[in-house]
Amino acid sequence: MRSLIIKTVAIAVCLLLAPVAVGQTIEFDFAGNGGAGLLPGNEVGANTATSATSDAFGSEVGAGLVFDQGTNQLNFDFEFEGLDGGLFTAAASGIHLHLPGVPGDPFNQTGGIVFNLNSFADAAVTNTNAAIVDGAVSGRVTGSVSFADNLDLVDDLLDGELYLNIHSGSFNGGELRGTLTPSAVPEPSTGVLVGLLLTGLAARRRRS
Repeated sequence: MRSLIIKTVAIAVCLLLAPVAVGQTIEFDFAGNGGAGLLPGNEVGANTATSATSDAFGSEVGAGLVFDQGTNQLNFDFEFEGLDGGLFTAAASGIHLHLPGVPGDPFNQTGGIVFNLNSFADAAVTNTNAAIVDGAVSGRVTGSVSFADNLDLVDDLLDGELYLNIHSGSFNGGELRGTLTPSAVPEPSTGVLVGLLLTGLAARRRRS
């Protein structure tokens, strides 16, 4: 019996120290200097900031922002409303993910487009909503982005560097912005695992 206990504990320790299973998902939130969500205030400090005021806002809806580490796919579902001057599609269709040109300070830096979420021409992006037209003041954007051909960007995503920007007629540089900030990463189900091992051990002891 003693040897059985030692073997069971050894197995439990090995499983607890095993790497996180492939396919783990990580949830993200929009955030910035102005607060949580897609907000004009989240542009404060960036070189696209403006002294003009805006009442527009946006946020995650439905499943929100979830990255699957097994497939390297980011699923997105968010909406916005109240754009001043409507969506500015001349800015490469107006809704994109950007990577700041200066790393380490995503709330206060700007950078180039890495994924276009509204052009329906970006091969890495799959949309499930209709294209949001030029001048639209509100809309919902749903779909997914594959990082399979851009694995170098996965670390940037997990480090909270990528940000979403929505351009409008009155704010060509971006009226709504939110940095994709990782939420708490779910831990492996070690409690369940240990429980099952101990249950099995108890059952074998009863049979002994």
